[in-house]
Amino acid sequence: MTVRRPARLVGTIPAMGLVMVLAACSGTSTMAPTTSSPPPSSRVVVDNPELAALRAQAGLAPCVAGKAAPVSGGLPSITLPCLGGGTSVDLSSLRGPMVISMFASWCTYCPGEMPYFERLKKEYSGRLTVTAIDFEDSDPAGALRMLQQQGADYAVLADPGGDLHVPLRVRGLPGLILVHRDGTYTVGYFVLKDYAQLKQKVEAELGSEL
Repeated sequence: MTVRRPARLVGTIPAMGLVMVLAACSGTSTMAPTTSSPPPSSRVVVDNPELAALRAQAGLAPCVAGKAAPVSGGLPSITLPCLGGGTSVDLSSLRGPMVISMFASWCTYCPGEMPYFERLKKEYSGRLTVTAIDFEDSDPAGALRMLQQQGADYAVLADPGGDLHVPLRVRGLPGLILVHRDGTYTVGYFVLKDYAQLKQKVEAELGSEL
């Protein structure tokens, strides 16, 4: 199977004066500026009664596992737990059109982006799946509170140990993964300046599938 290599998408971070590029994971990943560093989190518990209660308060959608087999150029075959409890998901089984936000409670820019993803979920309801991954986060309770405060109720997986760090070439957060119907994807690390920028990237990459 031919690995999809879409045209690069450009995003701008006005405050830093830096240009970030959304590139295929098989190419060059880009670095997003962060003002905090993730603490060690390889043994973090992401499912207990306290977290389940916070998940319920946030009203998060359930995590749904895919049924498809892995494909060349697809997401890595790594199974992540559902934040706060629920079904674990093998990422390689996911199919698009799907938008995945990578965030963490320690990420300075991530809270401001959550309303964009929630708006995207509502605008493209029935045509596009929106989910998120809480990445290298030692404070899952803080992540759940952040989601609730920002009114985001899409499904959220957890990668406290950073299993995706190497296969997705993570350079910083926030991160954006766009998954196609055939399972191939693109990933980039940059700060979204507004909802219009997110919508433009999604339409440019997944528009023909929506």
